[in-house]
Amino acid sequence: METRSRKRRAVVDCSSEDDFIELDGSESDDIMCSQAFDVEVPGVQENSDDEILSDSKVFFIQFQKMKKLKQSVSKFAGVIGFMSEEKKAIVRRYGFGSLLLFDKCFVPKKFSKWLASHVEVKSGDLIVNGKVISLTTDSVNLVLGIPLGGTSFPSNYSAGKATILSKIGKTSLPQISFFVDKLRAESLSEEEVIVCFLVVALHCFLCPNSNLVPSPRYLGVFEDIEHLRSYDWSGFVLRWMLHGVKNFDKGKKDVHKSSVTLGGCMFYLAVCIWIMLISLVAK
Repeated sequence: METRSRKRRAVVDCSSEDDFIELDGSESDDIMCSQAFDVEVPGVQENSDDEILSDSKVFFIQFQKMKKLKQSVSKFAGVIGFMSEEKKAIVRRYGFGSLLLFDKCFVPKKFSKWLASHVEVKSGDLIVNGKVISLTTDSVNLVLGIPLGGTSFPSNYSAGKATILSKIGKTSLPQISFFVDKLRAESLSEEEVIVCFLVVALHCFLCPNSNLVPSPRYLGVFEDIEHLRSYDWSGFVLRWMLHGVKNFDKGKKDVHKSSVTLGGCMFYLAVCIWIMLISLVAK
């Protein structure tokens, strides 16, 4: 069946409370965020006008539910908010300036679960009412702006972990709140800034999970800080998300588990389904 690609400006309103940990002392706010993206809309299978109208209604209902949920400031959003322009300039020089744009982009828990329930992990597709969007490293790069291609994240993370510990003066990995507090300090080297910022970004936004301590699985890239951009960040984030959805689906079937944490960048999925909606209503 024929597929097409069109360029549209997709404005995504989303928020989250559950995948992120609130800043100490932060207040809960009713914040709606509008993050704009210039995106190439992936091909969506052609259907009749009646089917398109029905599908669009389903998507709009989900987004209306999302807008009614109360949102709170996440740790990652808080970090971006209090970082000085000098520190932000350092992040940009290392090639990760796109992450500074996601200061109010969260996805509510219920909507995250709805998104995850429509992901076919084996094929790497987001499928809703027969409409399909392939979840690819290219689309991750398009949505998040993180490096695409290059070297895979090292499976041996010991050297990268050792580099981080030497930068922060610790013998074991502290909780993520330590890295947040570290970024508040005025006298930090450029390497300390980018290490702390990316650890927070990975833990809270790109590859979130339920642990309070950063996962060692992504620390290998910090072995050579000057070459952080040489790694396939988009590929790692996509695999982490698909793995998180797979574990979530498996956990739901386990009667002995009272609750299951959904890991992965749900904001990426939210943008993908918004793209799907835009492609339908634009026809």
